Amino acid sequence: MNNGYVEVDSRKINFLFDSLKMSNKEAKAAVKGGLRKSARIIQKQARMNLKGVRNEATGKTLNSKNLLQFVNLAVYKNASGARVDVMDDKRKSTNARLERKGMANKSFILKFFAAGTEIRFTKSHKKSGFGRKHIKRSGRGGFRGKIGNSQFFKKAVDAKKKEAEEMLEDSIVEFINKVVKRRR
Repeated sequence: MNNGYVEVDSRKINFLFDSLKMSNKEAKAAVKGGLRKSARIIQKQARMNLKGVRNEATGKTLNSKNLLQFVNLAVYKNASGARVDVMDDKRKSTNARLERKGMANKSFILKFFAAGTEIRFTKSHKKSGFGRKHIKRSGRGGFRGKIGNSQFFKKAVDAKKKEAEEMLEDSIVEFINKVVKRRR
């Protein structure tokens, strides 16, 4: 989709870690908390934009109730960054959770709404010949339409990138203060 990277000058934060004599574990927890909080801003905006996606043919809004859960947020274990995406969620735990609710895993659909599709046709329905290799299809395939390029995810990243950058440093400092309070 959109590879929006945020770079942060970490000299102030590293100086703060050193002056407070924080352990590696405490520092990592503070950074991961800050990354999660700033990435959540983009995730929320992407979910809001997904609610407003419209069908180009009918003009109706997309029923996104069950698709919102697939706008994923992940913070890396080594605290080097965070990722927000709309890619497939093929984990067994997700499939099991959805199965208990009686739902199918439709996470693969989001990328089509984010990037759109070309005009699609099925193959012809008339078959002639026999065997596996010698079947020929004749006639025209069925028209299956096109999904418009809503770019809901790209718009969310563009709209909230600056706010997430500003939030990152503040939230890391906030989490550092929480760790310091726990020490006392």
